[in-house]
Amino acid sequence: MTSKWADDGFLDSLSQTGDRAADAVVAALDLTGSEDATATFFALMRYNGQPIPSDAPPALREFWAQTAALPAGVDLDRVARGERAFMNHIFDFGALMLVRSLPAGYAAPRLSQVLCISNDLGRAPLQRVMAVVQLLMDIGGGKGFREGGKAVVAAQKMRLLHAGVRHVTRRWLPGFERELGGVPASIEDMLGTLMGFSYLVIDGLQQLEGSLSAQEAEDVYYLWQVYAVMAGLHPPIEPGQQPGFDWIPADLDEARTFYEAYSRRHYVAADANPEGVYLAAADLQMMVGLLPWTLRLLGFGLVPRLLMQDSLGEAAMRRVGLRPLPFNGLLKRIYLDLPLALDRFWHRTEAGNAHAHFAERILGDMVTQESDGEITFAVPFSRADLEALAKNQARPCLQRRAQAEAAERPSRPMRS
Repeated sequence: MTSKWADDGFLDSLSQTGDRAADAVVAALDLTGSEDATATFFALMRYNGQPIPSDAPPALREFWAQTAALPAGVDLDRVARGERAFMNHIFDFGALMLVRSLPAGYAAPRLSQVLCISNDLGRAPLQRVMAVVQLLMDIGGGKGFREGGKAVVAAQKMRLLHAGVRHVTRRWLPGFERELGGVPASIEDMLGTLMGFSYLVIDGLQQLEGSLSAQEAEDVYYLWQVYAVMAGLHPPIEPGQQPGFDWIPADLDEARTFYEAYSRRHYVAADANPEGVYLAAADLQMMVGLLPWTLRLLGFGLVPRLLMQDSLGEAAMRRVGLRPLPFNGLLKRIYLDLPLALDRFWHRTEAGNAHAHFAERILGDMVTQESDGEITFAVPFSRADLEALAKNQARPCLQRRAQAEAAERPSRPMRS
């Protein structure tokens, strides 16, 4: 019997489904035609642990109150186990998110075109990446799954953010549903993104070193299951009803089945996806820019591309327009294996891998563990710093698409 997670009929139904409750909130805010209102809304929904302000519009406050509780039956002991396993591999997860999950997802035009809208609205790719890493910390950093916890707040904001994205996409990309099928930021798309963040990261860590036991892997995945339900990935419910887990793969095997089906249905080649190519190049440039200039001078700017090649594979890299490096084995020994061996010798450590070593170099100053065990994440950049790091990136990707389409149109003879 075919799993529903590989069944095109079931997945088609998810691609036609948004989030009725969150969409109603955005409709009540009436953002149509108001750039100031739209910008204010997206500013409120930024990924962080802060709830919406007390003077937010009534529709937002009502939604916030109605969606603050954990789903019924959540196993808090298992949540705690998942958080402990996450903390033990925090830099591994951060690195794999950056070099595997994000570039893999850019291969889907349904995702990359939507992400490019936020770029056109003034959000640099660096901000997008750091916001996703913040989300990772909110979910796995400890004490997030409790009343007012960071994971709960992040899930509420995610629901509203995606509702806003659906609203804005229909205005900025009116042909989206006709050309790509399905609503923007559909349940299927949100599942594809979250399985990329959870399944791909967990699978990548298991391939790297095998130190994550099967039970730990499932416990970490459970955090994402609970988060996904709170983020609106469940069948429609009436007010007062508790959401269920019916639209979430039940374990990592089902997650793999769904992710492979999503890839088959929506990933395309680079020449059919200029937005994905742009985003992948911008993210790679951003990671290189986060390395100390002294390391870049010594050639270590190759490290992010090497890690992508190692965790994504050459075919997936080419799908988002990234060129695999020749002499990969030799370069890995020089820039990944040797520095890691020296670091282990110098600090007398036995654990670790090149991915975690890289992530600690670029994220170490941002991640701290509090005395009570909670992990916190703070981006040590001002807005000006973020813009400076992004200033050499390519022009916004929707503009690139317009230019590509113009170049493909046959030229018309000039009138005399």
